[in-house]
Amino acid sequence: MPHISVNSNIEAVIDGCFGVIEYSDSVVRINCKTLILKIDGDDLSIKTVSEQQYKVSGNIFSMEFSSC
Repeated sequence: MPHISVNSNIEAVIDGCFGVIEYSDSVVRINCKTLILKIDGDDLSIKTVSEQQYKVSGNIFSMEFSSC
């Protein structure tokens, strides 16, 4: 299962990632094995922290989970 740490609405660190499905400055979708995490926002950027950990920065509006 993924583990998500959120710092206000400007940063989210996601552990347990298995790849990026969609990436733009307004939408990021990340494969978390059994779930898809969708982050909507403005000026979003991804930094890879490790092989299975990503840091999404920007102005985060919402986070949504869906099944694979």
